[in-house]
Amino acid sequence: MIGARVLLANLNASGVSVTLDGTDLVLDADQEPPASLLSAIRAAKVEVIFELLRTLEPEKWFSIYTERAAIAEYDGKLPREKAEAIALAHCYELWLTEKGGTDVSHHRSTPPLKPRTIHLPIGSAA
Repeated sequence: MIGARVLLANLNASGVSVTLDGTDLVLDADQEPPASLLSAIRAAKVEVIFELLRTLEPEKWFSIYTERAAIAEYDGKLPREKAEAIALAHCYELWLTEKGGTDVSHHRSTPPLKPRTIHLPIGSAA
């Protein structure tokens, strides 16, 4: 599997922008993205969301994320993947709180959607 940063660069090169809308990844493009990229983003949703959050204030969010993941993994004795998912959810909640609450409809900072927008809920199957 390719990394989230490379995947986002490939999507961007294909004319696809990726943003967060609540707990969904939103893909915005003038035409249908290549099936291989759609499959890859479905497989790497958590990593892509983390990468998008990381670009907001990299040092701050990476520090919070790694600390929470370590606590969940070592103190909580959770598998690494589950610990990272918990840390990501924690960072996302903090980010929403900083933006003024948990009602994400007030935080939409993305441009108007084009006709070929695809929403991928975090928990959807690949």
